Formats: sequence, C-alpha cells, structure tokens
Amino acid sequence: MKIYFNNGAMFGRPHSLLRKLTAICTCAVAFICTQSTLAQALGEWQEPPPVDGDYTWPLAAFTGALMPDGKILVWQTDGETARLWDSSTGAFTCMPNFSTPLFCSGHASLANGSLLIAGGGYPSSGRKDTNVYCYGNCFLTFGGSPWQIKQDMNFARYYPTCTTLGDGSILVSAGKDASEQHVTFPEIYDPVADSWSTMDFADKQIPLYPFMFLLPDGRVFFAGPRKNTFVLDIDTGFWDPNPIVAEYFASKGTAAMYEPGKIIRIGGDTDGVTESAVELIDFNEATPAWSTASSMNQARYDHQAVLLADGKVLVIGGLAPGGAPLKLAELYDPAANTWTNMEVMTFNRYHHAIALLLPDGKVLSAGGNNCNGEPSDDCDFGGFPSTYCNAELFAPPYLFAGPTPVIGFAPTTISYGLDFTVSLSTTSPVGSSGIAKVSLIRPGAMTHNFDQNQRYVELDFTLGGIGHQNSIFITAPLNGNIAPPGYYMLFLISDDGVPAVAKFVQLQ
Repeated sequence: MKIYFNNGAMFGRPHSLLRKLTAICTCAVAFICTQSTLAQALGEWQEPPPVDGDYTWPLAAFTGALMPDGKILVWQTDGETARLWDSSTGAFTCMPNFSTPLFCSGHASLANGSLLIAGGGYPSSGRKDTNVYCYGNCFLTFGGSPWQIKQDMNFARYYPTCTTLGDGSILVSAGKDASEQHVTFPEIYDPVADSWSTMDFADKQIPLYPFMFLLPDGRVFFAGPRKNTFVLDIDTGFWDPNPIVAEYFASKGTAAMYEPGKIIRIGGDTDGVTESAVELIDFNEATPAWSTASSMNQARYDHQAVLLADGKVLVIGGLAPGGAPLKLAELYDPAANTWTNMEVMTFNRYHHAIALLLPDGKVLSAGGNNCNGEPSDDCDFGGFPSTYCNAELFAPPYLFAGPTPVIGFAPTTISYGLDFTVSLSTTSPVGSSGIAKVSLIRPGAMTHNFDQNQRYVELDFTLGGIGHQNSIFITAPLNGNIAPPGYYMLFLISDDGVPAVAKFVQLQ
C-alpha cells in the first residue's frame, strides 16, 4: 500500500487532510489507497513547470488573463512588470508596457482575442488610459510590440469593471478618479471606431470592482457587492429604479455567471461578519429574485471562484473570520446544490491573487498576499503585505475519473446559431458515443478576487451516426448576449465527467 504526496520544491509538507485519509486508508481492509484514489475525491494540487529549473516566479501575479493561444498574460503593478507565461514549458517572456501603471485596472476580451485594459494607476491615482494587448499579428503590425494605446476614456478610473457586451463593445463601470472620487457614470468603448461614449443617464455610485454581468436579453446586472442590486438597460441608458434585494452584502466576496442568466454570489463580509453564505439569482425566470443556496463549508472573504469545464464552481483561497489564512478549496455543484471540500492548497492566496481555468481543465492559482509570514517563495512589495512570487496548479477530481477524450479536429471559427462539427481523434480512448456534455468557456481575466471575463455556456449537440462515429454535431450559441463575440475554450466532457483538452474557437 502506497500513499503519494506532492513533495517537490514547493510542496514540502503533506497536507493535513491527506494525512487523515492516510490513516483511514491504513485501517481499511482490502482497500488499495493510491494517489489516484485520493485525487478522484479531492483533486490534486501540483507544481507548474519550473522557470529555468526554479519554481519561483519573477513577479507576484496581481492580475492575469488567459489568451487564445493558451498563454497567460500577468502583471504585478506597473505595466513594465507584464509577462507572458507558457503553462506548457514554464517559460516567461517579458511584455513590458511602458505607458501605463496597469495596477488596479479593468480588463475584458475583445472579439479578435485581444485584451482591453481600462484605466489603472499606482499606487492609487486613476488614469484615463486605454491599452490593448493585441492577439494575433500585432507583433508585425506594431513594430514588435503587442501593446496598443487607444483613445482615452472620458473618466479616469482605477478599480473599474469591464464587461463585454453582445455586440463586442465594452462597458466600463465604477472606479475612482485621480482625485479619489467615485466615478458614477459608466461608459462604453467601441473597438471598431476606437471611441468612448458616456451613459449620461446612468449616474449611480456603485462599489469598486462591481460584479457586472451581461444578461441574455442584453441588459447588464450589477450583482454587488451590496444588498441592493440593479439592472442597467444598455439600450435606454437607464438603471431600473427598483432594486433586487439580496440578504447579504458580499463585501470582499466574489460572483460568477455559472450559466447564461444564472449568477452565484459567494461569501464575503456583511456588517463585519465573514459569511459562508451563497446566493443565487436566475434571470431566465419571470421575476428574478435572490435565493439562498447551500452555504460553503468554510466562511471566507477575499477568495477566488473559477468556472470549471463541467460547469461546477471551484472556490479557493481567501481569509477566514478574524483574518486567518485559508488553504481549503471547495467545489460547488449547481445541479446538486452541494459543496465538497477539496485538497488544501500549499500557500494561502488572497486579494492580490489570480485563479484561471486552463485548456487542459486544470486551474492556475498564483500570486496572493502572505498574511502569515510563510517564508517560501515570499517576495516583498512596497506598500503591500508580502506577496507570493509562485504558482500552483489544481487538477480537479474530473481529471482522475476515467480516460480522457481527445479532440482530433475542431473548426477555428464558429457562427451564431449555426451547427459545426467536431471530431474525436481516431486514437481517442473515448468515442463520440461516450460524450455527455459540450461547453464553451470564455477565457478568464482576474484581479482582486473577481473574474471580469469568464463565462460558461453549455451547448446542444447530437452524436454522429453510421459513418460518423467519431463526429459530434454542435449548435453554436444563438446570439452575442448569450456568449459575446470572441474566443472560447471548447470542452467535450465524457460520460465519466472527464474533459478533453480544449480547443480554442472564435465565435462570430
């Protein structure tokens, strides 16, 4: 009988939960306890590829965004710290932006796969700057640099939220200006015209980094953090004056749209009390209202939430009541309304941290403030608590549930409402008859506990018949309000719940 732990350079201590399971397995009769057995229940934290033989990163990842080539754009504070990380090799490529301190900016994907970055400032002065990290042939077009400086916003902002709309334009909400005043007017960026337009009739003060979500009818929902939440009508330019009232405040919590129109708010703080509370709202209903879902097993704030390939929601990091560090990960199943404890992570990560789903179905967790003085891979950053210059990967339980499907062919572009065909590889251990679910997930872009870009859409599909045994016929989302134009990870999920390594497709 063998028990395996991650004992690499970063993972020097067996996790307490695994030690308990070791004892259970030791006492079990005729039970072979292996790493795979544990991982099927708890998932597994793993080391990422080393950087030149070292697991220490050259920066603390305060912000991160997945690009359509599978690489991660990360930065710490100033734009000069920006780097591109290759998750397959561990290599970093410097991508400095010398024009803007990108700290505390907003960000969202454009239809062509580029990343728009709005505002920012360091240490706390809002900027009007609009930057685009260009995906594609930008290195040739812009003299070897992927950075483009676009038209300034009408308002300086730091801590804004960017939301991609159904037509590919970008709504920017909230933030503070250079005078530390809240910006109360949202504005919309037109990437074709390179112009900003202020929503003059939508004057409302909402919190910094608000939870903003595009709804299936084209409106945008402000989901907090606040008890009074509101709908913004993009067409009329007005807020609905009638709030949808939640039970909890969710300050320093997080939120995600886990299906089109369905939003989850997780944890945070209400009147000084750290919450395990979870609330749901469904805009597919005639009268949407917040309802209480099953609570997390652990109350927490300053945590991150990631939409997984199968539609479940992973919550990691954060702080417990009183500010104690949390390493316990939890997995929420929306269909069952249940929370399950996962393997504990190696380092506590909160606030200045990122968590992003990768094409292989794993989750990258990097950066984060160090509140309890753990020395390993700790890097000082002036004006902030010490931060972690390292990363780890979480392999969810679904990666250990059975053989992995292998996609042989997928189109590079798909069109709204039309069918397209995906073929499994002839060497795939899972045939098309073994596929149970197909999903699109928009690449994440996270900072300060909230991902402004991730989006999950399950797709309708039929299996190939005689002569097409390896083919799957899939229907693309109906319109841009369901899934805004741009790049998505296309996942095929087997009957065992195992996702194939995703292919990037451009929805247009």
